[in-house]
Amino acid sequence: MLLHIGEEAVIQQKDIIAILDYHALESSELMNAFLRQHKEKKSMVNLCDTNPKSVIITKKQVYISPLSSITLKKRAGERIDFAHSWYLK
Repeated sequence: MLLHIGEEAVIQQKDIIAILDYHALESSELMNAFLRQHKEKKSMVNLCDTNPKSVIITKKQVYISPLSSITLKKRAGERIDFAHSWYLK
C-alpha cells in the first residue's frame, strides 16, 4: 500500500521502519548526528522548506515531512506493521 508523505512524495508502507515526531527529536544529539549522516550520504529527502513535522525512516532513505506523525498514522490507516506491533491498537 502507498502512503502520501507530503508534497508529491509517495512511498510503500512496507518500506517504513519508523515515523517520528520531528520536534521531539530536535534536542537529541544522536538523532541530529543520524540526520546529518544521511544528509551527507544524500540519502535524506527534505520535503519542506520550513516547519518540518515528522521524520520518516525507510529501508533506503530518510524523509523530512511537513505532515505530522499523527496525520501520517491516520493516512496509513493503522496498517503499518512496526516489527513488534507496539504502534498498533
